[in-house]
Amino acid sequence: MPGPYVISDLSLLTTLPGKDAVVPASDQGYGVQCVGLVKYYSSCGATAVWKEGDLVGESPGLARGTAIATFDDTGKYRSAASGNHACFFISFMPSNTGITVLEQHVWPDPNKIQTRNIIYRGGRGDPSNDANAYSVIL
Repeated sequence: MPGPYVISDLSLLTTLPGKDAVVPASDQGYGVQCVGLVKYYSSCGATAVWKEGDLVGESPGLARGTAIATFDDTGKYRSAASGNHACFFISFMPSNTGITVLEQHVWPDPNKIQTRNIIYRGGRGDPSNDANAYSVIL
């Protein structure tokens, strides 16, 4: 089913932080990865079928719980060791300085789900830490 994809239950945006990270059955060999959270709590499927949708920063009406990710120049999700990320959108930060997301990440604690603020960095640095780099997963 084509996206956008939304978290299965919006209350999870507030109840999951601090809980143990999840690894979908299809990803058991990879351990805790950011995509595991998105795949576990939505119907987005394998990263190989993900398509890049609208940029998050250009989507002022983006729904809470929408699955978002960083994509390469060809619109594909790169499954690389760093520089790519997938998570759920929670909100835009005050004064539109970035976004708040629900994620599981290898830093600071790879075994927990957390919320994090990601600042707009205008394409500078690691895309996973730049809110400008995130698009809706289709």
